[in-house]
Amino acid sequence: MFDHSDLYFTTVTVGKKGQIIIPAKLRKELSIAPDEQLVILSGPHHEGFTVLKTKSFIEKQEKFKELTEQIFGKSMDSVKTGKK
Repeated sequence: MFDHSDLYFTTVTVGKKGQIIIPAKLRKELSIAPDEQLVILSGPHHEGFTVLKTKSFIEKQEKFKELTEQIFGKSMDSVKTGKK
């Protein structure tokens, strides 16, 4: 069952240089350190974006690749090129 106590909601302001500040409470909770690289993902509808820690993004990519290979029985590279 989904535990709503894990949700975090706040608003941030975009500064003149296009920067946003991640609130200290959230940085601490997510263990985001100064100078840490983050990945920003945006969809085709231009409604917003998602921010992930780089390590988490890479882990999700690897898991997606594994699942794709289980489903299709081959790598995504061979699916794109049509090769087996």
